[in-house]
Amino acid sequence: MNTIGLRNIISIGVLISLATVFVANEICSQTSQPAATTANEYPKEVKLINKNQANYDTPENTMAAIESAMKAGDLKWYYETMTKEAELKLKKIDEKQTDNEKIKELKKNGKETKKIEIVEKRVIKDKAAVLLVVKHYATDNAIIQLPHVFIIESNKWKLTYKFNSEEWFKDIIQLPPEN
Repeated sequence: MNTIGLRNIISIGVLISLATVFVANEICSQTSQPAATTANEYPKEVKLINKNQANYDTPENTMAAIESAMKAGDLKWYYETMTKEAELKLKKIDEKQTDNEKIKELKKNGKETKKIEIVEKRVIKDKAAVLLVVKHYATDNAIIQLPHVFIIESNKWKLTYKFNSEEWFKDIIQLPPEN
């Protein structure tokens, strides 16, 4: 085969690949299935911040606030990182616990985590939401991968539970094996 023929085959292959990605993104934009981003900035470590440094202008910044609030055991700040709906849902789930018990649990979870890393970011186009796939590296060397979905509420990116029952959401979760 000559060089021109080989270049044409490679060009056609590239076009088919690009068309496949375009079609996949179009399908994802018409469903709640998240489309993966192509950014090379991941994995990206989540840096802990002080409450006065918190801003919610990106899902990543909100993720930093969530983890920092947990580490600090600041229940009020933790709730501020969520949509009102998510806050109410979490409060209902935890209604048997006192605030002091919730704070103790937040601090415990914060102390047991030595590193947090965003490994992937996906956009859920039709729902105007962003999914961050986050790995939590525990002090006992366990690694937990969890999905965190954010939407804009009152001009701030906030954590939502709206997608927790979606199949793709459950597929992302990776827990360490039972001992």
